[in-house]
Amino acid sequence: MMFGFVKENMINSTSYKILKAAFLTGCFFFAACENDPKLIEAMTNNKVMVEEGKNIETLISEGSRIKAKLKSPYMLRYVADTVYDEFPKTLKVDFYDADGKINRTWGKSKSL
Repeated sequence: MMFGFVKENMINSTSYKILKAAFLTGCFFFAACENDPKLIEAMTNNKVMVEEGKNIETLISEGSRIKAKLKSPYMLRYVADTVYDEFPKTLKVDFYDADGKINRTWGKSKSL
């Protein structure tokens, strides 16, 4: 029985040493981290990115059938917290029926 007791103490002693080393290592990492507040603010600032597209033509389909065709000479896509598109010049959308014929048209188009 004495050997089992010694073996159990050795395991507890080894676990204690590993736990102590992990705790001290963790404290070292937390104490070693120091960041410049200006750098953190610059990295976390909300930035709005703008993508620009010219002569845009998009086909919208559902179930392998074309439902709409969007055409515009100029598009701006804003990427921030929410992504949205803007068509500052003109926009024309042709909607198609089940037979693939233009059902109705939406928008103003001068040069499209």
